[in-house]
Amino acid sequence: MKSAVLIAFTVLVIFIIGCKKDNSEPKSDIEGKWELVRVQGGRAAEIYYPAGNGNILKFTNSKYEAFENGRPAKSGSFAVINDPFAERELCLVLPDNTYRQRIIYNNDDNSSKVFYQIKNDTLSLLSGCFASDAGLNKEYVKR
Repeated sequence: MKSAVLIAFTVLVIFIIGCKKDNSEPKSDIEGKWELVRVQGGRAAEIYYPAGNGNILKFTNSKYEAFENGRPAKSGSFAVINDPFAERELCLVLPDNTYRQRIIYNNDDNSSKVFYQIKNDTLSLLSGCFASDAGLNKEYVKR
């Protein structure tokens, strides 16, 4: 009986040691180089951008860079967090399980909230309140 308990205890210890928890963060799906292809919202008409337009967003590790017409415009840190309140913030009714993550730039949690979704090779960023004509939808394609 003692040997059965000892064997069971040994197996349990090996199992616990072997199931070490991985605390590393998964690589974010937003990382990479994205080129602006479309902007819609506000009081402006929908605008399409040709390939090679120089309006680029780059996300690497926890850093971002934004380029306008090929020139550096902004850079700093970013974080991605889960946020289930996109509908309330954007004043929109959204399909279920969409726009559940948002980007926080430069640790500024008080700035306008930017929610995102990636489908295939397209990154969609939503911000502002669409009901008051202040909503903005920017679409980028991965390059």
